[in-house]
Amino acid sequence: MLRDDARGVPTKVSKLILEVSPIDAFFEQIKTNEQRELVYVLHDFFKSIPNVTCKLRYKTLFYDQEKWKVYLLINKNGSVDVSFLNAQNLLHPLLEDRGRKMVKSLNIQSLEDDKRWQALDKIAKKVFKY
Repeated sequence: MLRDDARGVPTKVSKLILEVSPIDAFFEQIKTNEQRELVYVLHDFFKSIPNVTCKLRYKTLFYDQEKWKVYLLINKNGSVDVSFLNAQNLLHPLLEDRGRKMVKSLNIQSLEDDKRWQALDKIAKKVFKY
């Protein structure tokens, strides 16, 4: 027999509800479908790199390869910043430091922005050494 939890939901159902991963919950909280799709594509891109792991820290996705390397910042205007840590030596015309010494970001506004996607691929190869 199933027992009900404090909310009156059968225990088996309650466990299923609680088993949503933090990363899945992160995707669900993104407000627009376009931005969610952009983050999914970025997530798949970084997960396809050998030995890269993804963790949710400070309510955002971080991609690691032995050390923290990249995080995604969801912007209110619908774009996503791909921010590179320890990037003081990274040189690319599309990278912005915005007054920060250790972090540089590449702003991606859509899936159709080929110039920025090519830049991301080039920068990621330097950062993750693949």
